[in-house]
Amino acid sequence: MVSLEEQLEDVKAENKALSAYMNDIVGDINEEAPKIASMKANYDNAIK
Repeated sequence: MVSLEEQLEDVKAENKALSAYMNDIVGDINEEAPKIASMKANYDNAIK
């Protein structure tokens, strides 16, 4: 049987991994957002 301490350590490790994954996603979004904003501005100007 797994102790509560072991379960807690497993949850902490999973949380750390998920946090790193989410930080990667946020980084990707922050990298792409200016490009998308520029594309939208170009599109908006083109259809005027």
